[in-house]
Amino acid sequence: MIRPCTKADTPRIEAIINDAAEQYRGFVPTDCLHDPYMSMEVDGRVGARNWRRVRFWGWQDDQGQLLGVMGIQQVRDAL
Repeated sequence: MIRPCTKADTPRIEAIINDAAEQYRGFVPTDCLHDPYMSMEVDGRVGARNWRRVRFWGWQDDQGQLLGVMGIQQVRDAL
């Protein structure tokens, strides 16, 4: 099921994104791929409705475990 993420999902969002970012190590310039790639700073962005913020959506399995995420951020007049 795809659903909007909440602040309660923050640790899992961080883990998913940091795990995925590891796949790019060696291909992305080192100044763009820091460790961790995403920290708990994401907390202020989860579920935010402010156009400058990222709204995260997640895919969860039948047991309710969040397995994947995507972020949507409106920039100027493009989404």
